[in-house]
Amino acid sequence: MPSRSESVWYIIKPTAHEGPYSYDQLQSKLIEGLVTPDILIWARGWPEAVALQQLRNLFESQITNLNFEEQIDPRQINSFEQDPEEPVEPVQLTSIKRPRIQVIGSLVLVLFGLSGGVVFYQLKEKPVLDRPKTVSVSEFRDLKTLFENTHAFVPIPRLIHSLDFKKISLVDRSSQNCSYSINFFSEASQNLSQEQIAFTAQAQSYQHWVVFDRFDFRDGQRLVPGHYEVNLQRSACSPLGWKKIIKENDPDFALNFRHSFHSGSLQDLEKSLALLEKKKIKDAQRLQLASIDAWREINEKLRTLKAISLQISTDFKILGDRRIKWPERVEKTVQNYTIRFGSFLTGFLDNNEADFKRLAELDIPMKLEILGRAPLIVGFAQRIGLVSSQLIEKINQKGVTPNRVDLDQWLKNFENSIALEQSKIDLAISEVELIIQRETASLEAAQAP
Repeated sequence: MPSRSESVWYIIKPTAHEGPYSYDQLQSKLIEGLVTPDILIWARGWPEAVALQQLRNLFESQITNLNFEEQIDPRQINSFEQDPEEPVEPVQLTSIKRPRIQVIGSLVLVLFGLSGGVVFYQLKEKPVLDRPKTVSVSEFRDLKTLFENTHAFVPIPRLIHSLDFKKISLVDRSSQNCSYSINFFSEASQNLSQEQIAFTAQAQSYQHWVVFDRFDFRDGQRLVPGHYEVNLQRSACSPLGWKKIIKENDPDFALNFRHSFHSGSLQDLEKSLALLEKKKIKDAQRLQLASIDAWREINEKLRTLKAISLQISTDFKILGDRRIKWPERVEKTVQNYTIRFGSFLTGFLDNNEADFKRLAELDIPMKLEILGRAPLIVGFAQRIGLVSSQLIEKINQKGVTPNRVDLDQWLKNFENSIALEQSKIDLAISEVELIIQRETASLEAAQAP
């Protein structure tokens, strides 16, 4: 038994042992409330961990040696004094049979001792790990070493998967029958599918092995090589067979750890993930460049509409030139608009619809924002065409010459409407150009070494 000052005791924690501490240090932690009497304590060489309270009982109890005095052998019987005057006839002694009850009692004691030894052996035996057929010899050798070096009754945070990734095995030092629930999560950048994976599984233990073969996926569709965050919960443990009488249920347990599944080596997995990450970055940059091109295309459409509105406004000014006869002014204005601008705006709207259908099929950044500019552009084109057509209808009335006041008012209303659309187009152009500058700078920063 170590002394009170020897630092040999470890506190059993779910993830690792803490220590070593001396018995006096453990007592100080108990007084300060840092540990509880039922916390498990273990030292190298001890067969199993014990509660701190049991360790206190060993140190605090007073043990003395018992001295046994010599006693008279109870088989020696004092003889009675015989009267010398009375002759004593010799008596023929026969063999005395030992009572059968003594023999039976001895046998009972022997059997009881043997049974007690068997029970003690069963309680103290070290758990033995067998190799299932589905586990390779090399994997089993490493796992068995870890199994033998783990003394706490907790699951060993190492998982073994089948070749088809449809079965996962786990080892628990507890020999009891327990229920296990396990949760897996992997970010898109941490597995070869490049998609988020999350699933759960449940199973029962059998001879230290827990086999999960039914997965309930919340994200993703299958288990693929990658890095996973794992949450394991053990509950409802129960001893097997006759041990239910003398053993308590192993406690519930929760364990969080990180595990990597891979078909080759861990280095191969890291290399594959690195290549996928590079490809992902290049694809993202390519899509970002396609997004910038879409914004530039929108900017060009807006500038085209502004240029058309300015040209229409310039051509319509001929209506106010009184040096030319009214019928000639009307004919020239209507002809120019119909040939140059009316057909152009119709074609512009058709091409615009086709361009945005093509953009809708692309998986590019800011896709919703880009598609949101389609009705804006259509609105500008339609309003420019509408105010122009309304003025054409007013001046193109056969045999009707407007007076000077009416004509000036028509031209003024037209100019105001066109100017309003031009100011809105300018705002839209400024916004799009800021987006182009921001996205271009971001792309250049990502491409920089």
